[in-house]
Amino acid sequence: MANFRSARFDEHAFFESTAFSTDIVFEATTFTGTPHFQSAFFAATGILSNFREATFVGRAYFEEATFAGAADFWHATFAHGVPPEVASYWSLEKNREP
Repeated sequence: MANFRSARFDEHAFFESTAFSTDIVFEATTFTGTPHFQSAFFAATGILSNFREATFVGRAYFEEATFAGAADFWHATFAHGVPPEVASYWSLEKNREP
């Protein structure tokens, strides 16, 4: 598991073209800079991509990112709007209180 829980990225965070083959946790992480997840691959079914309660102050880039497993954006905050690539995961219907 890659665990960035409650981390803070004050500058650009580059995860472009990164393949995450294990659970990735960005829960309660604050991105005050610009996070780049373009073309990132969040791997196999059953792997959790956890962005629960993450705060994106800078514009978040997820263009062409692939979520093969579960993605959790429950209560994530996007200051510049929810990126279209994560909108379905972020929706209230899919991310209700458990």
